[in-house]
This record gives sequence, structure tokens and C-alpha cells, in this order.
Amino acid sequence: MEHLADKIQDYIEGQLQGEELQEFETHMEQDTDFRNLVLLQTEVHDIINKRLNSNESDLRESLFHAETEYRYPKQTLFQRIKPIVTIASAACVLLFGYLFFFNNNTALYELPTMQSEIVRGQESNDQYEEAVRLYNQKSYADSRTILNNLINKEPEVIQYQYYAALTYLGEENYNEAKVKLNPIANGQSIFKDEAKYYLAVSLEKLGSKEEAVVLLKTIPNQGELGRKAQKLLDKLN
Repeated sequence: MEHLADKIQDYIEGQLQGEELQEFETHMEQDTDFRNLVLLQTEVHDIINKRLNSNESDLRESLFHAETEYRYPKQTLFQRIKPIVTIASAACVLLFGYLFFFNNNTALYELPTMQSEIVRGQESNDQYEEAVRLYNQKSYADSRTILNNLINKEPEVIQYQYYAALTYLGEENYNEAKVKLNPIANGQSIFKDEAKYYLAVSLEKLGSKEEAVVLLKTIPNQGELGRKAQKLLDKLN
């Protein structure tokens, strides 16, 4: 006796052979509800494989091997399809709800787009535009090289320092990001609150959750940054 979900999963993974495979495909041709269920489970299988990280394998396992109260002998394997359709539909609701939550959490850690802006001096402006292009292409080391050159020429421009610090975060070098963001977060520039947010992200990644929470609470609860900080705060609490 096998679970129907297991049988479908075996078909999706190409494990059915011979007479068993022929019986399965014949039933798909004859039963529209069953065929739709197989297509549904195949779609869920593809989405999970494409979208979820390896540490979410338990979810994948549970979706395709969900316990049901229905067990089927071989000769009557496909007789009771309606309850399983309901189970599969519930699994899809769970999956897409999970993906929505997963994507929302992921957005909390995304770096901001580096904006193209006019800064002082034609040469500096050209170099900055190249740094913008490289940063937004995730070529963080190359972008940082240009930004560091600009910082040496104009150390008072906090904008250079801020984005240079974020390049370390983009490389998941959280220790260096922490070092570079800290003076900006403690300063008085317009980048102060944004630097606090990404400093908190660095602290969380380094395991300093309590420090991250304290820092997030100092960010004004207004605007997009305030809402984002509150979401991260809720996640950490």
C-alpha cells in the first residue's frame, strides 16, 4: 500500500517503470481530475526546486509526502481522488504563503540601489558614475576601488563612504561592513539612519542580535526606512 502523493512524486521524478508507468499514464489520460492533480504537484515540485534554499528541504518533503488517511492497494490506487485534490490545494496555499513570507524577509536584507547623482568636479562625477554602474551590477570590489579613490580625494563626502561600506555588506563581509558603517551611523549626515539600518543587519549576521535590536529602535519610525526597520525589529524580537 502506498500513498497516492508518493506515487505521483515517483512519477515526477521518473521512478515509475514498465506496467506501473503505463497504468499511471493511462489513468492520467482517462481521469481529468487526476491529470490536473499531477500537473499541480509537478508545478509545486518545480517551484520548490527553483525558489527554496537547501535548508528548506523539510518543507519540500512534507508537501509531497503529506500524511492522509487514505491508503490504496495497487488495484484501486486511483479510486479516491477528490480528498487528495483538497490536500494538494492546501499544500499549494501553504507553499505560496511560505514564499510570500520568505520573499518579504529576503527584502529586508537587500542593499539599496546606488543612485546616479551629480557630485562635485567633472572628474569625480565620471568616476562616481562608473562606481554606480559597477555597484548596481554587484561588482562590489571594483566599485569600492573607485569609491576609495574618491574618498581619498574628497574625504568629507559621506556619500562615498556610505556606499563603499555597503559593498562589504554585498560581499557578506559583515565585520568590515560593521567597521565602515559605524562612524556613519554615529555621525550627523543624511545617511545616518540608513547606515544604522545596515549596521543592524551586519550585527545580526554576526550574531549580535541584541545590539541590532537596540540600534533599530533608534531609527525614526517614519517613511519607508522606518517601516523596514520595524519589520526587521519584529523579526528579531
